[in-house]
Amino acid sequence: MKDMYKTRLEKTQVFLKNCLQVAQDNGFLELMILNKDKLDQDYFSLSPTITTLTPQFPSPPPQFHHPHLDPIIRQAKINGWYIHPQEIEILHLSAQGSTADIYKGKWRGLDVAVKCMYPDFFRSNEHGASFFAQEVETLSRQRHPFVLQLIGASLDPPEKIAGLSHNS
Repeated sequence: MKDMYKTRLEKTQVFLKNCLQVAQDNGFLELMILNKDKLDQDYFSLSPTITTLTPQFPSPPPQFHHPHLDPIIRQAKINGWYIHPQEIEILHLSAQGSTADIYKGKWRGLDVAVKCMYPDFFRSNEHGASFFAQEVETLSRQRHPFVLQLIGASLDPPEKIAGLSHNS
């Protein structure tokens, strides 16, 4: 029974991603998000009790802000694949590379592979943030049976940068 629901959830996720892609391709997703943000601000400004009930994730400290990540953060939020680090449960280290560690993890009940970029990669490489943004953008468009599908990315530099892929 659990596998049946997991399969249905996966099919629904694929369908919703396709719907988001069509909305983005036709240019009205951004318009919907901008209008929703405006409505949310107007609505929440009327009721302070509601704002305390909505989850508020802290923004990264300003000294860690990297301007090259701004476009990819915006794109991630528009496309719905921005993930806050507090949503990720790291289980154990699976592999290590020259620029990142790969962990097995959990995200919203799904088994995922979590790629955590080394903070030194961004400090020592002036194009590190651009490389990361390009990698996330490329992975977000990949659809192949032998390539893990990108579910989302956490973009809080430099301490917690991770890409998540569904682990079938």
